[in-house]
Amino acid sequence: MAPVLAFAVLPMRVPAADPGTLPAGGGSNTAAPETAAQAAPSPTAGDDTAAAGRTRLIEQKVRLLDTLLQRARARHELGDEARATLDIAQRLIDSVRHPAEQSDPQQANASLGEALRLIGEVSRHLARPSAQAERQRYESLRATLDGLVHSYQLTLAARPPHGEQPAATLTTSEPPDPTAILERQAAAILEPQVLQQALDRAAARAAQDDPVAATRILAEIYQPLVEALARLRAHETVSHRLVFETPQAELDYELQRLRSNHLLVQLMVEERAPSASRRQEIDADVENARRLEEICIEQRAAGDLGAAIRSAEGANQHLSRALRKTGIYVGQ
Repeated sequence: MAPVLAFAVLPMRVPAADPGTLPAGGGSNTAAPETAAQAAPSPTAGDDTAAAGRTRLIEQKVRLLDTLLQRARARHELGDEARATLDIAQRLIDSVRHPAEQSDPQQANASLGEALRLIGEVSRHLARPSAQAERQRYESLRATLDGLVHSYQLTLAARPPHGEQPAATLTTSEPPDPTAILERQAAAILEPQVLQQALDRAAARAAQDDPVAATRILAEIYQPLVEALARLRAHETVSHRLVFETPQAELDYELQRLRSNHLLVQLMVEERAPSASRRQEIDADVENARRLEEICIEQRAAGDLGAAIRSAEGANQHLSRALRKTGIYVGQ
């Protein structure tokens, strides 16, 4: 009977399971193959997950580059060479835009990297002011400085005559000549000959076709000039009124002030690198000034010069606040 039993049992046998798939503590090995089949991942599941991750990353890069490319194309000063460069970047991005075109992730990333380099190259070139723009910056700041120098000279000329007091007088109870003291304090901040030398150096650099260096010289002399003028006017009430022949002339004056103040804010922010919180305050003032400037232009186009002048004055007040936040003294 034993052979018959053995024959009866043989059809019930299954292939031996891997010892590692047996349940802890033993047990029948007939359930082991099912457990192993459930636990083991598909041979290609890991590869599919990694491929999906690479695809998502490439798609994110494509969206980012689309945004950067759109911003670069929106610049009005694009030349033919810049447009051609951006066209190449566009083709590189399009070459990996669809999943079917991303079969070679290494090549796709290389194409996107080259597109990013080209867009960055164009953007950096556009960020650099042109020679004409640099010249305009210099001329605008020079006009502002010339106005301040003129005010400085007028303030000196308007002071009553005075003479140096004898040394013996200083030992008495009589107060020293306040006019002489203010002029000495102003000269200590900025001596007239130092001011003139700076203006001459700036003019020489501009004549040498280096408006960038010329502008920086003027920016360096701006603050001491304003401080000297403020010291010279200390403890006195300065009342003056500019007289314009026409409302248009007054508006032109305010718009010139706007251009100069915009430039000075930009220069001072570049030179002094204010903190992030202070930079936000400055940017808010500049943005408010720009809004009023846009309103001013609309009012001028509509023929309402009085309202345009008031808007321009308001814009200049915002920029004056921005300048004070950079550490520059600006009168109210």
